Amino acid sequence: MANQHRLPPLRVCSASAAAVLSLAVPFAPALVAASSAVPALAVPAVAAPQAPDPGSYSPAVHEVIEERGHLVPMRDGVRLSTDIYFPDGDGPFPAILTITPYDNNGPRDRARWFARRGYAVVLADSRGRYDSGGEWDPFIVEHKTD
Repeated sequence: MANQHRLPPLRVCSASAAAVLSLAVPFAPALVAASSAVPALAVPAVAAPQAPDPGSYSPAVHEVIEERGHLVPMRDGVRLSTDIYFPDGDGPFPAILTITPYDNNGPRDRARWFARRGYAVVLADSRGRYDSGGEWDPFIVEHKTD
């Protein structure tokens, strides 16, 4: 039976996994090659990375407005340093929010790239890092609610 679905063949590591897979996927018998490695593990035989197609990205048609150094208050009063990049024009715009412990100045070029394509991008320093207030401790509850 020819592989009409163009999926990579699977290596199934046990007979029981092959039986379960054949029940779940009707064309599985054509894809499955049983082996005696680790039980109940199915992995693609060949996984080739696929390069992005730059021709399919949305066009860069917007001018970018940048506002840096906003101090945005959190629920407990700590202020996070935030930079905002957005398209010049009337919104609303879809938004991307990034809170990073690695300095919000680093991803500026990526933020501009998205803003030129119609997204508002907010880059914030994590609590207690770089220009943000508060104490840096990634395991405290406040980091989950900022």
